[in-house]
Amino acid sequence: MTALAPYDGDSGDLERAEKGARGRGARCGCGNMSKLQLALLAAVAAVVALGATLAFVLTRSDACGLDSMSDATQAECATPSEEAYTMAHLVQDWDSLDVVFPTRGQPAQSLTTSLSARFENDTYAFQVKSTAYGDAVNLPITIWIDVDLNETTTMVAANWTENVVIPDGADLAIVLDEDFAKVYTDVSASDPVLQITSAETLVAVRNANSNLNLAVGVNDGETATVGITGSAVANLTGVENIEDLMIKFQDSTNNAQEGLDAWLLFATDDLQRNPPACADRRSGMVRGAVVFSETAQARFYNDKSYNMLFMSMQNQFMQAGFPISLIYDTDLTEEAWMCDFSVIIIPYMNYVSPARAPALRKVLTRLVHRHGVSLVLSNEFMTASSETDVSLPAGGVNTLRLLSGISFSSFQLASEVVVRASSASTASGAAFADLEDNQVIVNSTVNTGFSPYLNVYSQASDMTGFEITELARADLTNTAGAQASFAPILASRLLNAPEAGRVIHLASIDLLADFDLGWRLIRWAAQTHDTVANGPHAYLQLTRHDSIFVVRWDCDLTSFLTAAPTVYPTMQSRFIDKWREEWDMVASYYINLGDNLTIQRGTNWTFSKPLYANWIEDGNELGSHSFTHPLYVNDLNATQLDYEFGLSNQYISGNMSLDRIGAAQPGNPLNLASDTAMEKYYSSTYFSTSVSKSGAGYEGAFGFMTPLSKMVLMAPNLSFDFTFIEYQHLTTTQAEAAWLQEFDLATRFANRPIIHAGVHPYAVVSYTYNSTKQTMELDSGLYSSAMFESLFETAYASNTEFLPLMTLNDRIRSYKSAWFRVVQLNGSALQVIVSSDDDSTEGFGAFALTMPDPALRIVSVDNWYAYSARDVFLPKAGGSFIIRTGALSASPLACTRITEMSMRVKLESLTGDCSSLTATLQGPGKVRIDLAGDSSSYTISGATVALDATSYVELTLVKGSQTVAVSVA
Repeated sequence: MTALAPYDGDSGDLERAEKGARGRGARCGCGNMSKLQLALLAAVAAVVALGATLAFVLTRSDACGLDSMSDATQAECATPSEEAYTMAHLVQDWDSLDVVFPTRGQPAQSLTTSLSARFENDTYAFQVKSTAYGDAVNLPITIWIDVDLNETTTMVAANWTENVVIPDGADLAIVLDEDFAKVYTDVSASDPVLQITSAETLVAVRNANSNLNLAVGVNDGETATVGITGSAVANLTGVENIEDLMIKFQDSTNNAQEGLDAWLLFATDDLQRNPPACADRRSGMVRGAVVFSETAQARFYNDKSYNMLFMSMQNQFMQAGFPISLIYDTDLTEEAWMCDFSVIIIPYMNYVSPARAPALRKVLTRLVHRHGVSLVLSNEFMTASSETDVSLPAGGVNTLRLLSGISFSSFQLASEVVVRASSASTASGAAFADLEDNQVIVNSTVNTGFSPYLNVYSQASDMTGFEITELARADLTNTAGAQASFAPILASRLLNAPEAGRVIHLASIDLLADFDLGWRLIRWAAQTHDTVANGPHAYLQLTRHDSIFVVRWDCDLTSFLTAAPTVYPTMQSRFIDKWREEWDMVASYYINLGDNLTIQRGTNWTFSKPLYANWIEDGNELGSHSFTHPLYVNDLNATQLDYEFGLSNQYISGNMSLDRIGAAQPGNPLNLASDTAMEKYYSSTYFSTSVSKSGAGYEGAFGFMTPLSKMVLMAPNLSFDFTFIEYQHLTTTQAEAAWLQEFDLATRFANRPIIHAGVHPYAVVSYTYNSTKQTMELDSGLYSSAMFESLFETAYASNTEFLPLMTLNDRIRSYKSAWFRVVQLNGSALQVIVSSDDDSTEGFGAFALTMPDPALRIVSVDNWYAYSARDVFLPKAGGSFIIRTGALSASPLACTRITEMSMRVKLESLTGDCSSLTATLQGPGKVRIDLAGDSSSYTISGATVALDATSYVELTLVKGSQTVAVSVA
């Protein structure tokens, strides 16, 4: 391997040759250069630059042949001219594309140095530049290099310098001082393996094969450059096929104020004078990813709970307003693909293959430190082998340290835990800015499902090159009665590197999944990017309302030929019609068919079909609760599942003329195998499974079970009615209070959450068995309608949107297909682009672009006339929207525009000119239109005017699509 380009002409020839080489592309040969080699040179250059007073001086481009050469130098240069090397080309034409620290292209002015790196001519070249002229640097400077990315292979104790702590993993050290440069691989040895002992006259050291191993040069008093060959690194460390290397550098006092006391990973393909691919790919994109690990699932305490955790994270992204991709942990090494994402959540990934661990560690480090991708992690991370269950040789504690400077400290088994938001996290612009300082997030006496098993993490003492912020504080009492306090949520980023990504680590999986903190962390983590950090922002939400409420009525008695005519007409007359009128409430009804007439189990379609048709006409949904309501679905074989779900789908859809159908599980809780089996029957729709709540799964499990799943799975996050009454034996008053408490916990910290309740018609009419009369009867007193009405009325008053589950299924699918970009135009305006990669979805006609800043309101949207103070209402196809904002006190532009739409109304399209508008909407429902002038000046067609308030009108829409026109008379 050659090193620096040979020189056999005058300096002008050299300059022209250099430019010609660049013109042909410096990428030639880069595939043969290891990333580790590149990092090494970067480190060397950085160190030299730090020493702005280094006396490495070149007065000509060709060091050999100088008139003032000493005898030693002449002997050194007594080689053929083609083997004479120069550093001259390394100090020309550096620009912002070469800057690698603190950020590529935007060095932080607060730093005293910046590091540039370039790979060309099969050589790693580095330049360190002083940005604070005249500042002294503490020499010597040591560059530590890890070529195998393994923290367990470390140099032995040094005897050549004092008070230097060798970092775990260092395989090679370069020491620079005012008059020498030395390279060590075994620092217990008295002599270095390479050295430059007289910088004034010697700029290179060659090995026996006359290849240049180490070279130093100075451009001027404030910069320094270093070059080293890949063969030198390989020869000195014994590591072949080096692709990447980690570097860390320190001065003589181990001073980490520059943020360099952290392992930084470099690769050859980063240093070819091309802008990083991540910046181009992500440019303004608002998108996240959730990682599914099959190895983690296999070792999780319950395999289905892991799937619920995976879906809970999808829900947190939906709350955050980030469209998502679902990926496997094996995808993480696809670095270019991972560049699509601003934030990646890895909810749990402790077990990894030892063979894959180095590649994972490499790519994750590069994504975070170099490309600005943020990670959200919980609990143990990459600590154990998926093959042997023992600790990895370079364990995940080390991986977490490399990524974030955070390390495991201790284990606590708590009897009581209280977690509070910290002052750092509640400050303006911080992760929990909407919470109060010291506000309680978790109280284990109330949040009884919170796990008492807690790992304690803190900043690693030898990783001071990170800025670590405590986002929460936990006070606990352990089972021995001792008190302890620690930070259960830590956020880390490289010091002085504002474009680096964040690593947010939560000590507990429960803390990540069960308390609606994830959506805040996602938004805050994404603010590492210039497209979101400055000025207003917008997020894509599933609803225009403050929450979504889906009610699942398990109609167990529809196959009871004697009970059905009593229960369901009573429910219809007492409640369904009333709730539709008072709360605009719709729901989903899941029916059984029955197949045993000898015990009066079946369906009388003459009675049932008109009843079901009436439910559907009122906006409700009809689904399957299986054919016979088996109590133990987990015990059914494939033939029985085909009968219970496949055949019931055919009967229900055929008799009711339905194009598609969803289902809700009957009987006892389902295991993962049963949930997975439902993919066969509901791959294009959804399945509502067992309750998933804190202590029994994870909260908010809505989405897809795996990245390859086609079926939307939904898990109720409120307890069932019978759980309170017939399992916990609460009174109806107690049950009513318990439901309201659950609703409060599910919405308290959430942002436009999904609430899913599972209930029974027999309970709302209290149709239960009277043991005295030995018969079933209405109004038995075991249940009360007040339980239900109190819950539904509370939800309605909180500005929820009642939906059938099929409608929620459609929205989740549309959300997953969405692509979303935000481009900030100036301090008060931004452009938002929403599109879909799947034309088969229902689109975005019920979605909103929301402005999260409570101090701002929407003043106008260019050429778009459907928005409120906080939301832009989207049409079915999405589009491009230029949103202009102002202070809350600002007056909106006086235009005719849609300002409110009731539940489930969809906006299909809209055109307007500020005075008039034409909109196609899908009802039924109501629409409010604010007018640019007095209503007497307008003509309105296409809908009934329900209210004329002069400055605005409210219109009533009928079922189906209709075009409304509001025009100046």
